[in-house]
Amino acid sequence: MICSDSPFTTDVYNETCEKTYASLLIYVNGSSISAVSDKMSIQATYSQSEGDKITTRLGTKRVAIKSFWELSSENIVKSQNAREHLDWLVDKLE
Repeated sequence: MICSDSPFTTDVYNETCEKTYASLLIYVNGSSISAVSDKMSIQATYSQSEGDKITTRLGTKRVAIKSFWELSSENIVKSQNAREHLDWLVDKLE
């Protein structure tokens, strides 16, 4: 769970954060990203494979050194309340 104003906040009802989201990140070693989606029965909101050419949040380009599958409420749940983000994530995983 991320609160961009304070990454150390523990108050899940805090609505003073500029941006809040919850994520599940699974690093993939030797499997394909699609294998994770198949096993989890859900598509990732973001994924990358080792060797992919990616653009960072700062706009720089680099080659991915790790593969991962991510399910995130970022830009999906329109709330600053962390509980709503966690509820969304748990609902997706059930």
